[in-house]
Amino acid sequence: MQTTEHPRNALRDPIDAMAIRGVINGTSIVLLTAGISAVCGFLLGLAGIAIARNTMPLWLVARSAGITAYLLLTLVTAMGMMLSHNTRSRHRPHPSRIRLHLALVVFTLTFTVMHIAVLVVDPYAKVGLIGALLPFGAGYRPVPVTLGLLALWSGLVAGTSAALAGRGTGRIWLYLHRFAASAWVLAWLHAVLTGIDTPALLGMYVITGLGIIGLGLWRYLAVEKAVEEAQRDRHAVVVR
Repeated sequence: MQTTEHPRNALRDPIDAMAIRGVINGTSIVLLTAGISAVCGFLLGLAGIAIARNTMPLWLVARSAGITAYLLLTLVTAMGMMLSHNTRSRHRPHPSRIRLHLALVVFTLTFTVMHIAVLVVDPYAKVGLIGALLPFGAGYRPVPVTLGLLALWSGLVAGTSAALAGRGTGRIWLYLHRFAASAWVLAWLHAVLTGIDTPALLGMYVITGLGIIGLGLWRYLAVEKAVEEAQRDRHAVVVR
């Protein structure tokens, strides 16, 4: 006598697997967000201690916000390359990872706006409203400041392009989204050229720079391998 499995039992394993995956992804997001918040709080705490002993509080706030924005942008860039890696091309990224990527973008924009706003009102910085809006308008190191402004514009183009995905624009949004890479490069140059006065900052920029370069090569080589495999498969089909 043949027995039929109840539909509820047949769906139990997939549902359980999805539930476990959801819990793991949710926990990862909570832990990563808590870690980011802790790092940001630690940096702001150090800034607060320095401000209490310093005669240039606005300058220190601007620097702390800028360094935090750079670290967050590095995380955003690294996560973007991992989400678009060829090994994941056959599977759409989990929505929780996309939400985390978006949350990091919002954090980055928040600290960037704080960095710019404080520099505008700080007379010591010699940036002013003109320098914050127009290239070469700053009185202090106009070229590095302009690189930071270009990094902001590139980041805004990349972030806005994501809203065009799936809205009948084809792959245009993807080409615009690649400005994210130029945003990180310009931000790195801006940070390094505006001045490194401690070995710790120099080490941070070297380590993060090498890390992003390594991820970029990993991403590029995966694309090249995928192209070669596609050409091989196409040639095999033609021969047959």
